[in-house]
Amino acid sequence: MIEISTKRLRLIPLNAKCLELLINEEKTLEIELSVSSNEVFLDEELRQALMFRLSKVLEDQENYIWYTNWVIVSKEKNCIVGGIMLKGLPNEQGEVVIGY
Repeated sequence: MIEISTKRLRLIPLNAKCLELLINEEKTLEIELSVSSNEVFLDEELRQALMFRLSKVLEDQENYIWYTNWVIVSKEKNCIVGGIMLKGLPNEQGEVVIGY
């Protein structure tokens, strides 16, 4: 699995399987990624946004990192502390839209 790591954080883009787990089975995702979560952070609005992201990931699985949710993991606590969403491939200037 692809991952970006800094001194304090890990950023993990969720493939289709993991994104579906985040939507439907958060605890199973935590086991899959070997992390914990301080609390359930998905409300219905965010769940709907993630389902839309999943549809985009399934349309272009080869480029899923540009369409999916990336979980933010605290290295110190080894837990999910947030997430960001990329909303498509970079444009001609190399720019992407990010939601957080």
